[in-house]
Amino acid sequence: MMFRQTNSKFLILLVAILALTNMVLLGIIIFQKPHSHAKISKKERMQKFLLNEVGFNKAQLNSYDSLYKTHERSMKKLMDSLRNGSNENFSVLSESGFSDSAVQEAVSRSAAQNVRMGKLFFEQLNQIRNICNNDQKPRFDTGIAKFYFKKEKSK
Repeated sequence: MMFRQTNSKFLILLVAILALTNMVLLGIIIFQKPHSHAKISKKERMQKFLLNEVGFNKAQLNSYDSLYKTHERSMKKLMDSLRNGSNENFSVLSESGFSDSAVQEAVSRSAAQNVRMGKLFFEQLNQIRNICNNDQKPRFDTGIAKFYFKKEKSK
């Protein structure tokens, strides 16, 4: 019985650590800045994709730029909230001696924060897609996954 309870605590702690790691990695992916002047920013890459692959015009690019600025502010607020939530989670865990209920609460909070971040990200993609006209939507739909998984350097 004691082994089962200890194993359960270990698994819950492991899930909490993995959830926090996922948040950090997602934040790095979203907010990663170019390491040198040779690379272009994600915003510039997205603009290039929307212009060259999807066929955006100047008005659509202006709409994207406005949407990007709004999204960037929202993500910054969310990342600040995630940092504060992580600090709070660790405080609660420390104070409770990593009790089962405190670990479960920390896991639940982390999961909810990950859901909010994912929702914000995919809502932004949907808003970009809504800028597309009917001819552009299929090109956006087929190209967006390639955009996020392809590394590109400026020339």
